[in-house]
Amino acid sequence: MESLAIQAGSFVLAATLPPISLTAACTSKLTPCGVIAYNWLDKQSAFFWIVSGLTVGVLGHLLDVQRWKGALRIFAVANYLAVTSCLLLGVLFLCETAPSLPIILGMLISILGAVLVRCLVLGDTPTSTFMHGTGFVFGLYAGVLAVTWVVWVSTPFISGNNFWGNQKDYIESHFSDTTHFVLWVSPLILSVGCLLVSLFSILRSKIHARNKDGQSEEVSLSVELRV
Repeated sequence: MESLAIQAGSFVLAATLPPISLTAACTSKLTPCGVIAYNWLDKQSAFFWIVSGLTVGVLGHLLDVQRWKGALRIFAVANYLAVTSCLLLGVLFLCETAPSLPIILGMLISILGAVLVRCLVLGDTPTSTFMHGTGFVFGLYAGVLAVTWVVWVSTPFISGNNFWGNQKDYIESHFSDTTHFVLWVSPLILSVGCLLVSLFSILRSKIHARNKDGQSEEVSLSVELRV
């Protein structure tokens, strides 16, 4: 059982580490990428991409792309991808008024990575085992992000002390106060998000527990409620 949980955790780690790392790097002041990314996002037109996505979606609906079969199915899939991509970009480019959106999107993509691992790779793995491995991985992310942020804020080891009052470059930039704060606290926000996913996964691994004989996987919700 432990070896299966380690295997599940390894697959989840491989699928979720890139989006978590990219989100932490591009939405915070831990690296220069955060300010660069938000500067670029602020210059984009959210309206154009949202309208484009809706237009392509309506066009595909009028053409009944969901009914296309055979080789035409490729164009139907392309239509779905185009609509999803345009709408996601449009939402992402709203970060000027909602600077936490890139963080939320990064978290959702990370969770989607774990879901795809479950559906495409580890479909036969017991739920309790998979969720146990997933909970460990996201708990690890939560701990690493929180510790990194605390060290970055309160010690000189990572680009000097970075208390909120020391962020003079924020005052000189064109960002709003909300964006300044989100860039500063982003790793902690990610840490809390990962912690919530970890707690949910561990709870679900407890609910979907094997019986004492280890013969079949069954829901032990009644046992949890009695406790």
